Amino acid sequence: MKIYLATGITQNYIPSMVPFLKTIEKCSNFDKNILMCVGFTSELNNNSKNILDLHLKFEDIKITKFICLQNGEFLNHEFFSSVDDNDIICFTDGDLLMQRSLSDSEISLIKNLGDTDVLMQVNGYEGEPLLEEYKKLNPRISYNDLCKKIGGVPKEYAVYNTGVIIAKKKSWKVIREKYLELLSIIDDAFEHNARMQWLVSFVVNKYLTPKLMSPTIHTHFHGGPTRNSHFKDDVLYIEDQICVFPHFCYIIPDNPKRPFLNKFDYLDFQQRYVKKHITNEK
Repeated sequence: MKIYLATGITQNYIPSMVPFLKTIEKCSNFDKNILMCVGFTSELNNNSKNILDLHLKFEDIKITKFICLQNGEFLNHEFFSSVDDNDIICFTDGDLLMQRSLSDSEISLIKNLGDTDVLMQVNGYEGEPLLEEYKKLNPRISYNDLCKKIGGVPKEYAVYNTGVIIAKKKSWKVIREKYLELLSIIDDAFEHNARMQWLVSFVVNKYLTPKLMSPTIHTHFHGGPTRNSHFKDDVLYIEDQICVFPHFCYIIPDNPKRPFLNKFDYLDFQQRYVKKHITNEK
């Protein structure tokens, strides 16, 4: 069994992707690291032996107003036809850092995922209903009408953060199939780009088995600082453990109550982290 790390990028996201790639090159102990480039040919990793560039044309995927490969469409690339259905794929957003390698216990946990298990982090809080997330996404139709269109939404269906998703290839194939079946309905139902996350969460709840990911693997601050999280020398810790994938941590380390003002503040933080901990620049 192999474990793949994959992430995707369109050309406008190159600045925020570069720091992530540098940390992957240093820290990753996945069996293979993959950069999916959508709509352009990348030269980001020409000098890297650790990251494989794969290219998808826009016509290779189901384009909507918001391009997203967390729906499993990265599988459309011929490379993944040779990946075994039981191999594990960890697909991530591009605006992360990788602060350390996976531990032996984390690798064991991932390799022991069941055939339908999908490992994801909470979005706002554990068990947050899809109904609550619906209200945040600028809906165009009523919740009752949406439920009728997609066959009902049980109240126990929770929203998850799709910044890092870990599952067997066979589960990713289910996500891709069911996502595309419902895509037009969800595109019409919401204005907000996070409708992608809503739909992936719905599909995983209905057809697969969501499993809660430890914040020591993936932590994001979209709902505020994660419990027991703190920074030390720009490194994000959960209690005494370094987080593998800190994600869009809009918190200034020297002032945890002040959010980053915008994505450029966050990019400055990413670049500072790389200089300090990856390239050892002063």
